[in-house]
Amino acid sequence: GVEKNFTEAATWYTAAAKQGYAPAQFELAAMYKSGDGVEKNLEKAYEWFMQAAERNDPYSAYQLGIMQQNGEGVPQSYTEAVKWYKKASEKGLGVADYQIACMYLYGEGIKKDYKQALQYFIAAAKKGDPKGQCSLGVMYENGYGMPAADCDIARKWYQKAAEAGEITAQYNLGALYASGKIGEDKKMAEKWMKEAAGNGDTAAQKWLKDNI
Repeated sequence: GVEKNFTEAATWYTAAAKQGYAPAQFELAAMYKSGDGVEKNLEKAYEWFMQAAERNDPYSAYQLGIMQQNGEGVPQSYTEAVKWYKKASEKGLGVADYQIACMYLYGEGIKKDYKQALQYFIAAAKKGDPKGQCSLGVMYENGYGMPAADCDIARKWYQKAAEAGEITAQYNLGALYASGKIGEDKKMAEKWMKEAAGNGDTAAQKWLKDNI
């Protein structure tokens, strides 16, 4: 069964991980984190992510950031979290830039700073991270961290994220078309609201009920 397969996988990953093979170290760490095939052990998960990260695996560096930020298997440390996110970001992982941006946006563990948040959202968006693209759209639509809002640029980033299947971006794009901020376009508003609603977005479902 599935459980047996996980257990077998854990055995293979353990053997390869001990040989210093970073992808196996990452997989083994993920199993310890979730408790699939092995007994859940956050400390061991952290140790194996650390070994893989030291071999330049960006996904492991990102996971270390998450664990440090949430205090999983280690004492919570925002400073350490940012350090690992930055390592993952340097290896091209946009989702790590997104995490740092959110920390600046909400002042989580670091001083709230919209300008810094904007820079990291830009980095995430340019690396193709859909959540980063959507958040960058929000920043431009509201003028956060910049002198004035720019709804045309917001539309561009919402569109990229929406086409990648990011549901919040689909709703935001629909709402932007409906708002008249970029010239009202009911047809486009409806198109993206239907897309978001079909993906389970309740705000989009309500909008369609009220407006169509």
